[in-house]
Amino acid sequence: MKLIDHLFPGAILSMSTRTAFGWLIRASLGKAYRRLTGAKTNRFCPNHDALVVECGGTLYIGDCVPPHCRLAPVEDYERWIADGEIFNLSVLNVSLSTITQGYAASQWWLRNVNNTPYDLVAFPRLFLKAVFGDWIPAAAGMEFAHWCTESVMQAWRDGAQLDPYQNKNPTPFTTLKRRYERKLGCVARVKGNPQ
Repeated sequence: MKLIDHLFPGAILSMSTRTAFGWLIRASLGKAYRRLTGAKTNRFCPNHDALVVECGGTLYIGDCVPPHCRLAPVEDYERWIADGEIFNLSVLNVSLSTITQGYAASQWWLRNVNNTPYDLVAFPRLFLKAVFGDWIPAAAGMEFAHWCTESVMQAWRDGAQLDPYQNKNPTPFTTLKRRYERKLGCVARVKGNPQ
């Protein structure tokens, strides 16, 4: 199955990655993940989100990874899936959204997130949120920088005027919870091989 066959502007990609950063995120979200899903391990806990973005008639993956947010070619994602760098990938849509709203979210990401810095400053607070809960109502991190799920949430909230996240500090676990709540629907799954 080719990933490109299931993509559309505004689609949310939820995945696990085989990076050290991904392992750290999975470890911090693991207890909540196991409680929600009944899984015995954190192995398939999602640790990264991205948004499908249309630019110049071509689909890209709007990807926030250190050091900055960028448009990644879909071919890169297909290669990372084949190599086992990305696994357990789900293509999601926002429930009750329209094609026009998906496109609006995509264009908001392109205008407001592309080429901005990755928000490493937010990570200590997001780690504390994973361990203790989200008890601080303000957004974590810097306003001019973004982390993966935050950029997806803002694109849908501010670009499409839909807010399935309803959370100022969303994480990949928030995306999973919204799937369980049916605010996000799964369009396709690509397992991949975590090796």
